[in-house]
This record gives sequence, structure tokens and C-alpha cells, in this order.
Amino acid sequence: MNKRLMAALSVSAMLALAGCSAGGPAGSGDEGLVIDGEVIASQELFSEARDEASFVLYDSYPGEVWAKVLDEFTNDTGISVEHVYLISSQGFERLVSETGGGQSSADVIAMTDLTLIDELGERGLLADYDSEVATKEQRPDEGSPWYKTMDLVMTLTVNSEKVDQMPDSWDDLVTLPDGSFGVTPITAGGSSWSVWSFLRNEFGFEFWETLQKKKPGVYQTVSTLTQEIVRGERAAGITSFGTVVDQARRGAPIVPIFLARGTPAFSNNVALTAAAEHASAAKVYMNWLLSQRGAAVMTEVTGEFAARADAEPPQVEGLDIPSVGDANLVHPDLQQWNEQRDTWTREWEELFR
Repeated sequence: MNKRLMAALSVSAMLALAGCSAGGPAGSGDEGLVIDGEVIASQELFSEARDEASFVLYDSYPGEVWAKVLDEFTNDTGISVEHVYLISSQGFERLVSETGGGQSSADVIAMTDLTLIDELGERGLLADYDSEVATKEQRPDEGSPWYKTMDLVMTLTVNSEKVDQMPDSWDDLVTLPDGSFGVTPITAGGSSWSVWSFLRNEFGFEFWETLQKKKPGVYQTVSTLTQEIVRGERAAGITSFGTVVDQARRGAPIVPIFLARGTPAFSNNVALTAAAEHASAAKVYMNWLLSQRGAAVMTEVTGEFAARADAEPPQVEGLDIPSVGDANLVHPDLQQWNEQRDTWTREWEELFR
């Protein structure tokens, strides 16, 4: 049995235990695609999508993990996905280049850099698709051509064996011993921009300066930083909630902390491209991601918060994780991101390099 099939069966088993039925296109008669009573696609749309049979996806979420989500989608719909993993900047450049050259490109594009997906919309490279499945919180800007599928969170995280008292405010971070916590650089993408813009907006540039004086370890990826916290090389850090959930499920002594002043987050965004050659299959995929079924799959597989307010938070034995509505997540302001990125990046690098 190949590894991908084994992974798919494992995810299906976990979802079944969590009370989420594995879909399958059984509910695909006159009503279209219906899973657990929710209409995900009309009969006409689903029939057209099944005729197309597949579509092309450019996605910036780590490929090995997202492949498990796609396996569940294919199990539910019978539609296959040509999945190309590209970080946000690569996906942006490739879609612009291929579309400009008249080449076939992605039918769906997903990325975490809000400024880049906004630019694709401004260039007319995204289709204005109105999904009947989406909730208000999944499309906070009604005029935008993209939807938010997940809230990707950056939590203050501690190794419970290395910290005597759990922090209850962001100020507690600077009371830790010098060099005992880690961060990622502001240049690491949307995840790090969400952290550093949050800290600056909430506490001022002076808080950046205070953190720098504490000599934190600077890691290029959240995966590396999280592993350092797990091993106790760092007592704490600001890192990806999804990676923390993954390690906690494996039994690591690692605890994410949601603080009253807020927790930085950024969105995973998805859009139908204007030049989509398999638009019906692509629409079914987008509807599925935005549905209750898609939310349950994404949460179980990735350990992240689905963007739906009615979605359950990730479940980890021994951890008290709030719902997405109670987590007080703070997202970067798009206008500020566009206007201040170069200046704040330069100031951060002058301070921390």
C-alpha cells in the first residue's frame, strides 16, 4: 500500500472518530453534492465538474500535509487534483507569467500573502465567484474575489518543562532569561509579518527594541523553531499553532497560549482564476473547502482553525483550545501591510541583524 493511500485512510479514520462522516459522492443524485445535509454543489454544477474530472491547483500550504486534505476531497467527489506546491511569491509569479503568455495555468490558486492575492485581483487574474456555501467570515470583504479558508495562528508557545510559570501577558515574554526564546524574522512571510506588525501596533516600536535586547534566537522557519522548543533548547517562542498542535498530539511538552491582548493570525486565501479551464471542478473544490465538511477535514489534518465561526477548534488531549470566535485573533491590516512592509522590514533588519 503506498504512503499517500495510507495517509488518506488514517485521516479518514480520525475524521470518523471525530464524528465527521467520510463523504463519498453517494449524495450526488438530484440534489447534487450533499454531505451531512449540507448542499455543497447543485446537481448541474456537480455534473459539469464530474465531466471535467480534474483541475489544477497552485497552493502555498506545505504540500505533504495538504495532499491529505486533497485525498479527502477526491474521496468525497471523485474529482482529482493536479496539485502544485508553490510558496506565495512563486505562485504569484507563475500565474502572472503563464497567463500573460497565453499558457494553461492554475484553475484555483491559494496563498497566505494577502498583498499578493490582492494584486492578482487588481490585475484581473481572478474570477469573481460568488459561493453559496461561504459564510460571512470567510469573505470579510464582499468585493474581493478570494475567500478565507483558514486562520493560521502564531501563538506564544512554551515548553511546560522549562517554564516555571505560564505567561499570562505579552509582557511576560521579556521577563524570560536572555536567549531563552525564539522568533522568526519579519521577512519569513505572512506568518512573521502578522507577528511583528501585531507587536508593533499593540506595544510600539519600543517593544521590538526590548525583545532585541533579550537576545532571542532567530529561526528561518517555524518548523525549526518549534522543534527547538520541543527539545528544550528554547523555553518559549512565537511559532505556528499548527506545528504546535502536531507536536502536542505526539506527546511533546509544548503548550500554546492565547492572551487577552490578542494573538496574531493570518489567513489562507483561495480564489478561482479568471482563465480557469476547469471552472466547474474548481468551483466544487472551493465550495467543499468553504463547507462544514471541508472545515472539519482541514482542522483535523492541519491542526489549524477553519475560518467558519461554526467550526470546532482543533482537539488536543490535555490542551484547552478556544473556538475561533473566542481566540481574539488579530489579522494584519492589508493597507498597512502594503504601505509599511518595506519600511518596517528595513527597521527590523537594522535592529535584529
